[in-house]
Amino acid sequence: MKRRIVLLYNNRLFSGRHMERYDFSNGVTLMKHILRITVMIVILFAGGTSFGQSTTHSALLVIDMQKDLLTPGRAGMKMDSPEIAVFIDNVNDCIRRADSMNIPVLYIQNLLNPLFSFFSGNVCRRGDPETGLDPRLAVVDSLVFEKSMPSSMSNRQLVRFLGERNITTLFICGIKAPACVKATALDAIRQGFTVRLVSDAVASNTPGQTGSVISLLAKKGVLQVDTLDYGEARWSTP
Repeated sequence: MKRRIVLLYNNRLFSGRHMERYDFSNGVTLMKHILRITVMIVILFAGGTSFGQSTTHSALLVIDMQKDLLTPGRAGMKMDSPEIAVFIDNVNDCIRRADSMNIPVLYIQNLLNPLFSFFSGNVCRRGDPETGLDPRLAVVDSLVFEKSMPSSMSNRQLVRFLGERNITTLFICGIKAPACVKATALDAIRQGFTVRLVSDAVASNTPGQTGSVISLLAKKGVLQVDTLDYGEARWSTP
């Protein structure tokens, strides 16, 4: 069965049967049309926007967004409930943003054995259902990596996953800024990754703690984006 080539040219749709309407007897005219059509095909397969150019070399790390760490009154976040709700909304915006750009979303869970959990206020205890991902969190993928150290990069399976997919840029969001977020960002830089911190989607017990970490990481070469940077080139990889 014959297949007809369809082209969008000068905002009009043309198929093979319409091509005879154009006079290509002039060699210069023919070459101009060929060049324009070639450019359109390249744009089509490249993705057409800055977002589609190299986003497959990026990944988003969503760090420790667990129910017990986001429950006021526990040894986790000490923010008020309304503040936590706004923060989770920002993280969810970040997740959906990445997912819309085909950036893999990798969820990181902090799981500790009972002894270590006891000294950390009985949070992140392995086997406790409260240590699961917070039900308010947007889950767009089943990629979950565990850790028992502050840095997410301590998980060798995660590092292997990133290497196998040629991921070179890491976007980071989650909690807590002075602990696991900072440790992950600095460790990733040491391992040669470009790191971009989603500044309004990281948090800690107080805004002051978060701000200090953001400033420190900026001095270490961590770039910043936020969930409002829609349409900005900063969300696409170099």
